[in-house]
Amino acid sequence: MKEVTRKVRYELFQFYLQECCPPTEDELAKLSGLGSCEIPSILRKPEEEHRIVLYKHESCAPTPMAMAHLFPHLPIPFIVSEGERSWCAPGLAAMLAPDKAIISVGSGSMAQEVQVVVQGDELKVIYLHRELSTSDCCAHFSVPPSTWWRDVRFVCGTIQLFKSKQGAQKWPQKRGFHTGEILSLETAWSLSKAWYHNKHQYDYDRKSAADVTELYRSLGMTVTSGSLDMAQSARKELPSNRSSQRSGQSMEDQLLALKVTCGQHILHDDEWSCDQGRECHGLNMTED
Repeated sequence: MKEVTRKVRYELFQFYLQECCPPTEDELAKLSGLGSCEIPSILRKPEEEHRIVLYKHESCAPTPMAMAHLFPHLPIPFIVSEGERSWCAPGLAAMLAPDKAIISVGSGSMAQEVQVVVQGDELKVIYLHRELSTSDCCAHFSVPPSTWWRDVRFVCGTIQLFKSKQGAQKWPQKRGFHTGEILSLETAWSLSKAWYHNKHQYDYDRKSAADVTELYRSLGMTVTSGSLDMAQSARKELPSNRSSQRSGQSMEDQLLALKVTCGQHILHDDEWSCDQGRECHGLNMTED
């Protein structure tokens, strides 16, 4: 990475951490000691490398940053909090480790919220005033890893948390999504820590293919050639059958996001239902 690009990337992440929102071009230029006119061309390189996502088509946003992976600009209905600060950044808990961080998520129609509490190597999931087994809980990613960077914001916004693998297997076809990757919550957290813990640091560099291979194998994940090259994988096609199982694929990046897309869910006899039917895209915690 060129030194000027590294400097801009570093200042971008530091601004997000301190201000809990993305900088404008002028703010990023001032922090980096550059002219505002230099920022757009500098940002294009990390976007090509799938480090950030820029707004397109004359966006009305005051910032060029649609996403600085792992920070999305558009609000999503979960909060990662640490002390008095809070962010909409699903993988941030790993970056804040070993400090305690709480991921809180809910909707206006839900009397209770889900809390994922992380501190060091300890992970807890609290739902409806009871603690769920982290060994049973799992995360479903609705897009296979080989196509994540075709629309990374969609990927991050549709990750779902389940209390069992069986629940995760039922969800995609029920809600009209592709079946992608199912990881245990413990594996997802281990992957998140390995991937994000130092991403805010100045000397951060992306992992090599060999590093990724070793990481996946250490977590018991399957290594595929497509999962090791983000630039190449971004050009691959989505699966044609949304109900096909893709459990043999691995992910190259991890965001433990909790997403609510409908405020009309009700719980009846341990089954979630919604009057929007197939128009609804699910909630953050899906019951079996």
